[in-house]
Amino acid sequence: MIERVCETCGNHFFVKPYRVREGTGRFCSSKCWGQSAKCHEIALRMTHYERTEEHRKAIATRIRLLFKGKPKTEDHKRKIGEANKGNKRPDLAAYVHRMATSGAWKGENSPNYGRHHTEKTRENMSKGRLAYIARTPIEQFRLSDETKAKLSAVRKQQWQDPEYVAKLIKAMALSPNKLEQRIIKILEPTYPEYKYNGDFGQGICLGGLTPAFVNINGRKEVIEILGDYWHSPEIIGNDWRRSAEGKVEIYKSVGHKCLILWESEINQSSDVQILEKVHQFHEGGKICLV
Repeated sequence: MIERVCETCGNHFFVKPYRVREGTGRFCSSKCWGQSAKCHEIALRMTHYERTEEHRKAIATRIRLLFKGKPKTEDHKRKIGEANKGNKRPDLAAYVHRMATSGAWKGENSPNYGRHHTEKTRENMSKGRLAYIARTPIEQFRLSDETKAKLSAVRKQQWQDPEYVAKLIKAMALSPNKLEQRIIKILEPTYPEYKYNGDFGQGICLGGLTPAFVNINGRKEVIEILGDYWHSPEIIGNDWRRSAEGKVEIYKSVGHKCLILWESEINQSSDVQILEKVHQFHEGGKICLV
């Protein structure tokens, strides 16, 4: 045996002579090897390795022939599970995590950039998913009507708490959509008192609803922007709170007047026409379903 000094940690260890002749035996453990620059270089090079379509097919065919008709025994599965328990390469895992979170593998630098599934692969994935759904006894996991009613009551109660609403909307990372962005640009020069609240930026929740725009000058007025599809009868069903009439009544119950602007009417109207509707609502102070 030949005594060596680990190139990573500096510990002394012994290796067989043939390993020295081969140029190996430089590290005392796999952990020290994983921390070496050479290991990181190999890992980075492997992420950019691209197999040809013929190579992929050959590998798939070989695996299929090797394991066709040979189901794994319970003992085999147990051994595989035991071998995979724990993080065998925390150093390499940390390196991969650092590369992924730092943006080094994002966009064009991603090893999967520009690679897409073929139509045949997509079809096979779809069939596999449908087969899984078909053989999964989903009915036994469905909630009972009583449980649904309890959850609904709890959720409605939670939405009355502004702190809960603020945390939930913050987690959703909401931002103005295209319609709301247009309304913001229209309102800012003439009616700056109407501020965007769809992301709970103004901290206002009324009757469990978060209005898109609120008047911050003391007048109890809100403006809602409704999409034609997401607030259509086919989508909302019996959910009265999501309908235009339901929203107006809920805001009315807490002393606020509401102007409803529909997606189709916003798209078909000019900025001047939209501003005129807001002006009529603001000056008249009437509940308005546009």
